[in-house]
Amino acid sequence: MRAVAVAAALLVLGGACATGGAAPSPATTVSAQARTVVLDEGTPSSVSIDGDATAPASTPAGGQFVSRSAPAVTPAAKSRPVVLLAPARGSPCPTATVICDAATTIAAAFKRGDAATILGMSAPVGYICPAPGQGAPTTLCAGATPGELRMGYFVSRTGEPASAEDTYTAEVAGWVARAAAGIGTDSYGDGGIEVASVGCVPTPDARCREDVIIAAFTFITNDRNVARLDPTAGVSRTVVYVNLHSESGVLRIHGIGQSAPLEALLVAGSTPVSLAAGAGTLGWRPWRP
Repeated sequence: MRAVAVAAALLVLGGACATGGAAPSPATTVSAQARTVVLDEGTPSSVSIDGDATAPASTPAGGQFVSRSAPAVTPAAKSRPVVLLAPARGSPCPTATVICDAATTIAAAFKRGDAATILGMSAPVGYICPAPGQGAPTTLCAGATPGELRMGYFVSRTGEPASAEDTYTAEVAGWVARAAAGIGTDSYGDGGIEVASVGCVPTPDARCREDVIIAAFTFITNDRNVARLDPTAGVSRTVVYVNLHSESGVLRIHGIGQSAPLEALLVAGSTPVSLAAGAGTLGWRPWRP
């Protein structure tokens, strides 16, 4: 399987919790010093990283996220028709319990058409606006001076590294409407939306970094405006993911999009990512609660 493409991001954790969101499981603790979510005892890390993932962040340059940002999967290209088998339903959470808890809460909100819950779990991240000609252009930085910090979200459909809140809100609303209307069945399962995979960047001591968390969801749709496993079919399965970060042990959403290739997040995988303290590996595993 090809590695899913990601965009690099730097971050500095911190900030107060926003209203709403999924509370951490009592079985999961958070280290204030390392700022990492502890994996369930006995759950090994599926991937490893190089360097000290908890070292202080370096000074970021323009065109980079600087606050609570996770890697963002790039906009999806058209996928080839594929046949995939879903993992067994009711399998144990393959990562930190708090991540699985958040994923099930988000999936339930998608299914009942509840955009308010998803937006209530969301919080923007800081983005340093680059000088003209440096970094990818973004409407979030329109009129900004080089080095100015603005708060925003990641929306893969825009092709920009950061987007304004109204763009993110509209994107969430669109995905909620599609997910709530999931239809049909295929080799993977029912057409209604459900959790497909969860993951993070692990630290050397088998914890999850708080800033690099991903949860993916899948359903069947007839909406030809989004990437689907079989773009030629009238109805076909699609995949949407969210980027999350932790604020004082509570997971917040700050990005939404589709992977390239689309099916990458339906099977176990990993991809290199850039971190504030060097390089790491974002890994994810299929999970079907």
